[in-house]
Amino acid sequence: MKTLKKSVVCFLVGISLLTIAGCFEDSNTSAGEKGVLRYSLYTDYEAEGNLATGILPTKVTLSISVRRISWRTDIGDYRNIRHVVTPSEDAEIFFTPDPEYVPDFKIKVSKPGEYIVETKNSDEVIDHITLKFDDPETIDAVVKIRKPYESGLNTVKHEGVTTVVEGSQVAFIPFFVTKDGTRMIGSGPCKYTADPEWMVVPDKHFLDYTEGNYWVSISSEGSFYFIEDGSVTFHFLNEESGMTGTKEFLVTPIPGKIEE
Repeated sequence: MKTLKKSVVCFLVGISLLTIAGCFEDSNTSAGEKGVLRYSLYTDYEAEGNLATGILPTKVTLSISVRRISWRTDIGDYRNIRHVVTPSEDAEIFFTPDPEYVPDFKIKVSKPGEYIVETKNSDEVIDHITLKFDDPETIDAVVKIRKPYESGLNTVKHEGVTTVVEGSQVAFIPFFVTKDGTRMIGSGPCKYTADPEWMVVPDKHFLDYTEGNYWVSISSEGSFYFIEDGSVTFHFLNEESGMTGTKEFLVTPIPGKIEE
């Protein structure tokens, strides 16, 4: 019975993740220039432009899904489909052939510029898309706050120092920005540190637990609780690119709290 319960919980979490992943599908999706394939890069935040018009960050590995949207053209044996990037000197592209579908791919470039990804079967181009890359200037983040005993996380406009009440929860959704502040399409995982560290505790959500066991949900690495009043700064680090960012908070005491 416990195994069944755990499976149901995991299934529901999986459905929730699929819903979240699709929130900004329109913003990060573009049909190829021949209209045969659709290229998508899913994010947890709303980026600017679509995959063909927006700006992608250099120095990080980006996962792009590919789906067929037109059956008017014969694209041949799926097992022979591959992706090629031009220019190739400053770019890496990775994919695994699939016998039933057009394969997704991962791409990483080291220098800014336009890169053409061609999806081919043998030497015939099935479709292609031009991707624009630039060096990110910094890491910013969507900031979501849940006040004590409230049921949901609310996005707050974060400029300078954000004031929160002690006991609140904060969740970060990081993203890269250009020099002019444009949100880039595609991000990477971040490591978070707080200064001072003792003012916060990291979130850990348990899907279920018994006297002898427990099941932890998906990683909550970007979520914390404020447990002391005062000033605290969070530092973000994307290890792959080396890019960093910060967010500052002023934590006010719980109303009626008696200071020792």
